[in-house]
Amino acid sequence: MAKPQQAPTVINRFKLLVTNEHDEFLLIKWKGNWEVPGAEYGDSTVVKPINEFLSDLAARLGINIKQPKLAGLFTYYMNDRKYPMIFSYYTAKLDKGQPEPGPGIEEVKWFPISAGLKTIPYPNSSAIIKQVLSAPQIVWGGAFRVFPSEGWRYEIISDFYKMN
Repeated sequence: MAKPQQAPTVINRFKLLVTNEHDEFLLIKWKGNWEVPGAEYGDSTVVKPINEFLSDLAARLGINIKQPKLAGLFTYYMNDRKYPMIFSYYTAKLDKGQPEPGPGIEEVKWFPISAGLKTIPYPNSSAIIKQVLSAPQIVWGGAFRVFPSEGWRYEIISDFYKMN
């Protein structure tokens, strides 16, 4: 008897790129690396509308956000995974609050754009952030093959393109 086929597992990770009035963006230090705050969408028992999910993500960092906006959808093909991951990048402005590390987060800090891009150890993430911040009125797409075991080297499958 044949085994029933398992449905593909596609993970959707949300990244929240928050900027402040000083043209800085917020990064978190997680497992020793600086990155844009994010979470897997749908990894809780309660499924929430996206705007609520983003507000909750910000609240876990001690801040409130305003003007959340979809900035891009990016497909990552990891060399160690069978199925792709979708990274949904959202931008938002700081409304109020002082960032504080939430559970599992070592540090939270505002970075000037150029310094922050150099601080992130994932070259494909830095490229996405640079693209998104360079033309925030555009919703961007792209696809990458990422090699975590090779220092996060990446190859472009589909270069950045406009989705709106």
